[in-house]
Amino acid sequence: MFDVRENQDSSLAPPEKSGSDWTRQVVENTPTVAGLYMLANAQEYPCEARCLTGDGAEIVAAKPGGQGEWIILYLDNIGIVIGRIERLTDEGFAVSLHVTSERRARIRARIEWHAFAASERTEQRGAPRVVPLQTEVEVLLASGLSAPGTIVDLSLSGAAVRSPAVRQVALGQGVWLGRTAGTVVRRFEDGFAVQFRRPFTSKQFVPEIRL
Repeated sequence: MFDVRENQDSSLAPPEKSGSDWTRQVVENTPTVAGLYMLANAQEYPCEARCLTGDGAEIVAAKPGGQGEWIILYLDNIGIVIGRIERLTDEGFAVSLHVTSERRARIRARIEWHAFAASERTEQRGAPRVVPLQTEVEVLLASGLSAPGTIVDLSLSGAAVRSPAVRQVALGQGVWLGRTAGTVVRRFEDGFAVQFRRPFTSKQFVPEIRL
């Protein structure tokens, strides 16, 4: 058993809006974030957070907990946050986040990044693609690590690459594919996808293209 209230830092700030205020908001274009949550009985369950803001979220979960219950959320690429169940919903519950104002700003920045990456991936799916004649590419990480890579998908604005460097990259991290700079927006079993910082033009986008 745990008691979040006993362990809360006195600097933790309540949501800037009341639970009833933010739960009425319709947050458009906010991505769904996967994660886990732990109830007061120390049991953990998978969940998805949607309509996520720096103040709260709607949680899709099979085991909702009780109204007023304190929980701990582990959200992918957001981190660990303390929350309080404000109300139950048909698919789970709505939770208010209790974090410092500084942490709230960081959460909002990560939400904006999630939304940007999601929109860019949607654009990429409809973008023209080409199979380059040269599929081998050097992957260079910010740490200075260099690893071989193989291009498996290429569009004007990004690429998917198989590479052993997948074990060292994180979402949002900057990388170089050859001479082309980008940001990691997705990971898969043996590689990752990169959004280019500067998309190619249609004139450059030919089978002879080199990153």
